[in-house]
Amino acid sequence: MEMTAQQLRSARAFLDVSRNDVAAATGVGVQTLADLENGKTDSPRISTLDTLRLFYESKGVEFVDDGGIRPRKVMVQQYQGAEGFRKFMDDVYEVAKTQGGEICLHNAKPANWLKWLGSEWNAMHTNRMLELGKLNFKITAGHDDYQMIGKYAEYRWLPREMWNDQSFYAYGDRLGLLNFEEDSVHIVVMHNRKFADGFRKLFNVAWTSVATIPPKKEE
Repeated sequence: MEMTAQQLRSARAFLDVSRNDVAAATGVGVQTLADLENGKTDSPRISTLDTLRLFYESKGVEFVDDGGIRPRKVMVQQYQGAEGFRKFMDDVYEVAKTQGGEICLHNAKPANWLKWLGSEWNAMHTNRMLELGKLNFKITAGHDDYQMIGKYAEYRWLPREMWNDQSFYAYGDRLGLLNFEEDSVHIVVMHNRKFADGFRKLFNVAWTSVATIPPKKEE
């Protein structure tokens, strides 16, 4: 579903934010926002619309088929397969950019990320995360695994007996539960600050009491 000019105006009015506020949070230019809201852009970039949609949805706005908006009621999203995984990682990036805060990824198996994202796409994601500057991003991975999925995070190892193909991502006001299988990946995201904060606390217990700091790999 494409967003109309009226929906974009209504979404911004609903949040009571200025175009400058939206531009600062999303990276979309103020003039581009004005053109979109006034219907002056015949063929807007899909990436621009996706960025705006993610921003407004992260703030509790839902775009509906009748051309209007409403407060979001559905607080659970699902993603599946390679395309779904990439959309999920787009969401992680947008939330990191707009909300910041502590991001925790538990039980990351780099082979799963590379399998379902692809090495080139993962490299692109790594670069854009690095461009955000210093992040409070922590990742636990399997013991003896030196294959890190991103240079933007701090890593610690989990004991092998605690390592499996189920991961969780606590980022911003969201909690992502990831299940990797041989032929697919399934992700459920809950938009709930209390759940996200609760899993951050569990993560930090493991981070401080169980996980170990990887030594430098010998060349």
